Amino acid sequence: MQKMLNFKVICILLVLNVSQRAVVNGDSLKIVDETQGSENGKNFSSKSFEFMKLNWENEFLNDITYGEQFQLNSSSACNRHIRTIVTAVKNGDIWALEFIDSWGKIPSGILYGHLVELGSFDECLQTEHYIENQENNDLILGQYCMTTLPFGKLVKNIYPQLSEVEKLSIGICIPRSCEAFEVNEILTRTLSRIFNVSNVSDIVTQGKCIQNSKLKFDTIDWIAISIFSFVGFLILFSTIYDVYSKRRGSDPNEGLVAFSLYVNMTILFRTSSKKSPNVISCLNGIRCMSIIWIIYGHDYMFNLLLPNANSKDIVEWAQTPFSMFLQSGTICVDSFFFLSGLLLIWAGLKEMERSKGKLNVLQMYLHRYIRLTPIVAAAILFYVSLFRHMGNGPLWNDFTSPNKLCHETWWATLLYVQNYAAAGKMCLGHTWYLAVDMQLYILSPLILIPIFKWKKKAIAGVIVLGLLLIACIFTSIVVNNYSVFSKTGNLGEDTVEMRKIYYATHARTSPWLIGIIFGYFLYNHRDSRIKMPKLVVFGGWIIAMALLLTGIFSLYPKVLPSAEPLTTIEGAFYLTLSRVAWPLALSWIVFACVNGYGGVANTFLSWPFWQPLARLSYSMYIIHLMVETITAGRTKVNVHFSDYDVILRFWGDFGITILVSIVAYLMFESPMLGIEKVLFKTKPKEQVKTISKEGLCDHES
Repeated sequence: MQKMLNFKVICILLVLNVSQRAVVNGDSLKIVDETQGSENGKNFSSKSFEFMKLNWENEFLNDITYGEQFQLNSSSACNRHIRTIVTAVKNGDIWALEFIDSWGKIPSGILYGHLVELGSFDECLQTEHYIENQENNDLILGQYCMTTLPFGKLVKNIYPQLSEVEKLSIGICIPRSCEAFEVNEILTRTLSRIFNVSNVSDIVTQGKCIQNSKLKFDTIDWIAISIFSFVGFLILFSTIYDVYSKRRGSDPNEGLVAFSLYVNMTILFRTSSKKSPNVISCLNGIRCMSIIWIIYGHDYMFNLLLPNANSKDIVEWAQTPFSMFLQSGTICVDSFFFLSGLLLIWAGLKEMERSKGKLNVLQMYLHRYIRLTPIVAAAILFYVSLFRHMGNGPLWNDFTSPNKLCHETWWATLLYVQNYAAAGKMCLGHTWYLAVDMQLYILSPLILIPIFKWKKKAIAGVIVLGLLLIACIFTSIVVNNYSVFSKTGNLGEDTVEMRKIYYATHARTSPWLIGIIFGYFLYNHRDSRIKMPKLVVFGGWIIAMALLLTGIFSLYPKVLPSAEPLTTIEGAFYLTLSRVAWPLALSWIVFACVNGYGGVANTFLSWPFWQPLARLSYSMYIIHLMVETITAGRTKVNVHFSDYDVILRFWGDFGITILVSIVAYLMFESPMLGIEKVLFKTKPKEQVKTISKEGLCDHES
């Protein structure tokens, strides 16, 4: 996450380290040393400081009008349109002034981290003017481009300590007829003239230019519309048939009501406060709190990448204890792996006892694939088609470009091998969790069958396997000198570390195995309540809370300005032990809730309100990043970063995520469970609620 901060705030950090005070006096700028109070003898032209108050759109026009060096092909449309705009601006024509008015200005607060000024995106693209004359009938249209100004190079006379690589991004409006290189030529000469610097280039690139385009549906769009419309028709038909059958007093065919809104909404919003030996109610709360944490954390990641006018505050925020909930937030995914292992062994042993030790592995795999894939396939189809029509803006292409990877690697996602086969270019990057979960599920019979046959001996083998995997990850980090956490990034980008120790299956197995071991213990004591002294219970809660807080805050000292970087050994211990400590703490919480020692925690986690949200959790996991991407990509003005502002954005994204997830659940998730029940002729209270249900994808019936 901190890597995302670095490119925005390094300029601020460098400027803040300058132990000098700039004093503007008349036409000259004198640099005065703060520590000695004496002039250092350097005088600079006031023009060097005019960067802060430069109306560079006017300078752009002046260079076109008076600049002797400005030479474009006189017959080019770009040349005609630019000179037409210049003339119209002199005459005060509103349409021409809109071109200039939409330019982003040199922002206030550059030294406070205001390094991006977007200008007026919509004003630029909606500006047009039709010119009718004897020679040419021209239509001048606006084209929005994001420039990259070499801020460090331009003000190096003021701040020689500032790196020349520091950039300032400002939106401008140019005629659509102009190529980026033509405008780049003018701006380069303008800035070189004003600041008396050379080698200023690549201010505008064509990839950073956006033109207004009419809504046009491609073939893939019509395919998506057809498929989604067909599902909508099935829902309508199934609902009408269901209502008609009920009014007649007859039992409807289960297959024909699989898409019925009445049936599926009843399942989704059903709640029950009755205790059942087959349901561990507190798991709903753990699942829901984890998915909320994930959505909240991703909202922070997007907000850190937005054009914040106060990036300096982000540096200070990253050094607060509260920020550790986000910087260490990746640990919450281990909650799902723990739940996955727990429910696998709980439901698997129950199913094998019912079938006298038999395990239909093929049906088990098929059910799992049918359970997960429809909504993932629908999300992929939406990403490669209609998604690009969901918004626009200066940042739209930047935020949505990763979704274009779906055109190349959709197959890996549907086969759940994207964490290996498409590492670094995953379609729906957050679905790496599904790949790991599916791969562990495929391997689960190798653990289920031995545990059913050999019980505690097999559990001992699972413990040995877990210790070996921990040693493997620890050794891998140390030998390869992987960076687990640093001030410049906590696995925030696609790196070797991410591929090897973050979303590699063997690296995420520890909490899953702990879930299996604890699930076996819980299953063996399902019919009895374990009694413990109050002191033991109190000690258990203290240890569990200590483990949870250690997993979140143990790295806090390393984010402070005076802290030394995390060493490789420290990182290895943190990563391996945190993935053990977290599920162990959750094991105690579940154990305490099941055995009557949960108190307020059990009341909260078992709250019936969580049940509908838990059923939506899988859809929410798939959908939420799409919602957050659209929200961030549509940003057209600068924003202010603070915890409160992020919370406001979170509630908006969270609400929309729930609404869209309800639609996805009713269209794809619940109907497929109904169809599968008919195909495999499973009983509602047996198979559907047993071995196939795991962690994030589990439903409590």
